[in-house]
Amino acid sequence: MTEIRSPSGRPYFVSSEIGRGGFGVVVAASDKSGAKLAIKFRCVPQAGLELRRVAERELAPWVSGGYHPNIVTIRDWFVCQGQWLAIVMERAQGSLADQLNAGASFEAWRVCDIGGQALLGLNRLHSLGYVHMDVRPCNLLRFPDGVIKLSDFGIVKDLFAPDCGACECTCYESYKPPEVLLGGRGAARIQCDVYQLGMTLLTLMLGRSVIPSWASAMQKRRMILDGVPRTAAEQIAAGHSRYAPVASVVAIMLRRRWIWRHANCLDMAHWFIGTSRTLLQRHLFDDGMLPSN
Repeated sequence: MTEIRSPSGRPYFVSSEIGRGGFGVVVAASDKSGAKLAIKFRCVPQAGLELRRVAERELAPWVSGGYHPNIVTIRDWFVCQGQWLAIVMERAQGSLADQLNAGASFEAWRVCDIGGQALLGLNRLHSLGYVHMDVRPCNLLRFPDGVIKLSDFGIVKDLFAPDCGACECTCYESYKPPEVLLGGRGAARIQCDVYQLGMTLLTLMLGRSVIPSWASAMQKRRMILDGVPRTAAEQIAAGHSRYAPVASVVAIMLRRRWIWRHANCLDMAHWFIGTSRTLLQRHLFDDGMLPSN
């Protein structure tokens, strides 16, 4: 176990690596009270102004007063060795991506529950003037009692910044909204997050991404612009599977033109949460866990 200290002298004890991505590494840690934490180390080769810009994005919700039960709580942050931004946050049990990779299946009520919680977190983020731009299974973290929290704000966009629509977005190819692929000013907007969450919920229903990982960047672009994700959701909605009610809403979230998608995350969250409760009652009744009267 390695000890590191923030400039204020607060000690953190690093134990093991949790995950690694394009921008840095996340490690398991604890403080002197024994609280389970995670520390994200993001390398910023150019210190100074660039480090400040990265910190502003990563810490945007926290600095703006963004505490919310469906947004990962940041406990501390500091600069390490001149070019590493260290972000200390609460530690999750894992992500939705971990469950998908392990072959887990998601009941319809749970898909709705996840969608509702994610939308509540996104609604809070949007109310602060930010768009997440990277809503994927790996960035939706699992906590005890089924709680889902939004994480990783490394490429958030400020809705009120002059260059918000410039879209130098680096979000994952398979989850890029059509308007981001087409480029142009004004591409970064609330409906980008709605689209990406729709892709995430579709992935939970299918157990895999509808855009295959082996496809080339050009093939992925073509599939998204051709509306393959929306068509997949519509096919589920037209069937008689347990996912049909959810898929009908997800299909709207995945419409190619942003103006045709849902725009009010709070209204959507209430629908998903209410539907989740209804489907859960039906699920428990079918399993004989609820009385018939």
